[in-house]
Amino acid sequence: MAVSAKKFNENLSSLNASIDTLKGPLKTVAFHPQKDQSVLAQIVRDLKGMEHVLESPSRISSTLKTIDQTLGGLKNTLEGVSGLKEMKKVAEKMAKNIDSFQKKIDPATEKASDFELKVADSYKQISSFRAALENLYSVLDGFQKGLVSYGKVIAATEECVAAAPDEETKKEMSGQLASVTKDSDKAVSEVSAVLNTFLTSAEGLRDHIQKEINPLIEPIGSLDDLSADFEDNLDALIAPMDELRNLLNSGFSHTFKYPAPTWSNPTRTKTRTISISVDTIMEGAEKVEATIEEALSKTVWEALKMVGLEKNIKTMMKKGESTVNGLLKKTDLEFKFSLAGLDKMGANLNKLEAKIAELPAAFGGIDLTAPEAAINGFASIPPLMETLNSDCKKAKKRK
Repeated sequence: MAVSAKKFNENLSSLNASIDTLKGPLKTVAFHPQKDQSVLAQIVRDLKGMEHVLESPSRISSTLKTIDQTLGGLKNTLEGVSGLKEMKKVAEKMAKNIDSFQKKIDPATEKASDFELKVADSYKQISSFRAALENLYSVLDGFQKGLVSYGKVIAATEECVAAAPDEETKKEMSGQLASVTKDSDKAVSEVSAVLNTFLTSAEGLRDHIQKEINPLIEPIGSLDDLSADFEDNLDALIAPMDELRNLLNSGFSHTFKYPAPTWSNPTRTKTRTISISVDTIMEGAEKVEATIEEALSKTVWEALKMVGLEKNIKTMMKKGESTVNGLLKKTDLEFKFSLAGLDKMGANLNKLEAKIAELPAAFGGIDLTAPEAAINGFASIPPLMETLNSDCKKAKKRK
């Protein structure tokens, strides 16, 4: 008697190789350019990444709008700190660079929003096709595991038939086994042929995506990351500058204590609090002294001079200079108002839009129903072998 389990396993080996090439380990992660050995895994991964990047223009647009608003606030801040000698030239340079950068933001934002609308339908079709591929992956995975179990049932049935209690039973069951095995081999060959055809078309789709679309996706995804980084860096720039502007607006307060004797209380003293702006402090001791003198009456002024005005002025200046210098050190005075890829974003999106529009037609060339239909056609075979195995066991027990 032919060893049908061996024949089945030979056919199964070829079929498993096709399924492994097609299926492999599925990775539904965002786009990364590493290579998998399985075709389905690569397509699903690339489609998942494509969906993620097609959402990028919307994120980029939102980020750019936020950046534009933030830059407007930064220009107001620069006006507020430009009175400070140390910031005058820096503020003027930054304001000029901001104006230049903002001129690039508006058209880029508009293009990103327009792109989102134009690819909306294609995005839905990509998502739907990717979900269908993931479903096919599950079907293939279940089928492959079932084949392993089925191979064991064939071997067990052959062993049982070979050990039949009498020649009549053995002859009858051997005929049934040959019939089921023949149908099984035929079904496996049919599934294998369908999967090989599907594999060829799937490889074509994979190669098209990786050659024609992925190179256009990468710069958009990169700009998405860079614009988010730019926003974070801009926030880090603005924080100390806002603090500096607030400091310039509020200044420092210093309380002076001076003698104010009377006939009955010759040791009487009074205090006077004076606010000095930071920019005044940064202009030097003479300017500070002149500002204080202008704010006080002649009597109080003379009294302050008697108790060490110079020392108090030095204290104020040290505090002011230390605070301002600390904030300046935290401020990136050489901040680059540029975003790599922003100038080319419009052209890149136009190219990507055209290629994305071609995808639904490419999807139409892939028959997703054929593999599942072939697998469903095979589904009626294993129960026949299991029934034969069960009948054989019962026959042995009866004898």
